[in-house]
Amino acid sequence: MGQAQVQQGSNNFGNTTVSHGQAALGNFNDSVIRQANNNATSPVISSNKGTKKTEEHRREAYTVAWICALPREQAALVLDDVHEKLQSKPHETTYILGRIDVHNVVVACLPTMGTTAAARCVARLEDGFKSLRFILLVGIGGGVPTKTDIRLGDVIVSAPTKKYGGVLQYDYGTKFQTEHLEIRPSALGRPSELLVTAIAAMNTRYTQSSDGKTIGEVLHHYTTMLGEKFPQMQSVRRPRRDQLFAASYRHLDDDLACDKCNCDAVNVVNRPLRSDAYPRIHAGLIASGNEVMRDAIERDRMAHETGVLCFEMEAAGLQTSLGWLVVRGVCDYCDSHKNKDWQDYAAAVATAYAKELLKVVPGSELEPEHPDTISAMSNLAVTLSDQGKTEEAASMQQQVLEMRQRILGPERPNPISAMKDH
Repeated sequence: MGQAQVQQGSNNFGNTTVSHGQAALGNFNDSVIRQANNNATSPVISSNKGTKKTEEHRREAYTVAWICALPREQAALVLDDVHEKLQSKPHETTYILGRIDVHNVVVACLPTMGTTAAARCVARLEDGFKSLRFILLVGIGGGVPTKTDIRLGDVIVSAPTKKYGGVLQYDYGTKFQTEHLEIRPSALGRPSELLVTAIAAMNTRYTQSSDGKTIGEVLHHYTTMLGEKFPQMQSVRRPRRDQLFAASYRHLDDDLACDKCNCDAVNVVNRPLRSDAYPRIHAGLIASGNEVMRDAIERDRMAHETGVLCFEMEAAGLQTSLGWLVVRGVCDYCDSHKNKDWQDYAAAVATAYAKELLKVVPGSELEPEHPDTISAMSNLAVTLSDQGKTEEAASMQQQVLEMRQRILGPERPNPISAMKDH
């Protein structure tokens, strides 16, 4: 979850609706799952007369784990198909099984928030589904607008830096502009290279899109679709108010929203209007801890020290040897003015981004060094360079070089050039 302050059992989306072979994963119950199964069309999992797969065989068909921390995050996910439930193993989490594009996905919603719950969930997923290739942690988080123009409704995707693998851990306790946080590297390694390269391929797809659509436009339209297909999901529509207060200005009354407790608008940071209301995607470092970050002073200090773009509460618990990626929709600014208005929209755009990403990951491609992906990354590096983003372009070119070396081996000197040198 990111920085949400909600009751764990609550779900603003209400009961789940299933339509045309798709299911929104809200408060699931057996009748809803049975209805979804009647519409399922997946050739891999759906039951056929005369064909009975063993439980273990069925479990082996699932290659992607999708973890949410809140019911509202799970409810934002619409699967292409919902599959029959498996028999639960002792102490196993309750899962929802289904398909997104060509991938069979196991969806888990954590029983509580925090890194400990995430670690337990990952361990049980790895034990119960031996064919998992990677884990997606998808939901909401607090954005850090200190050095980057991050707005509510934007999406943050974990990406490694020189010092950190994509996630850092901070300790402990909710901070209200008092003491400093302690920062340490997460035990989690670097994000899945397969997914990192898929991100590059997806960026290229939308950069070169013939219809001119941006990825942000696609994500925004996903939220519109949810509201149209599922009447109980009207809360996913994009809110209008997006206010960033000066870091030194504290919220006046924790029990009231800013417009109800007379927070002084003089302290709102003046930011230029964007050309459209679509989300922007930011790749960078995500900070993870067991408590909510509500301290703008500490937020800014960590941003200057580490370059962190987002705070959330589960990623440091992803202690796994599997590939992984964290995707967070920005629902607040990690300050005392945080509220719940943007949580549903933020959950929906993060979900939409992860779904779009899975459409780029080949179902049968087990290695990340796919030629098409390398070509896409090279093209993206050129585009970044043309846009003046020299550091990002250099980083992308370095990744391309490392992949080519893994495939072809170390670069050998040209024998003709070597002869000329002597």
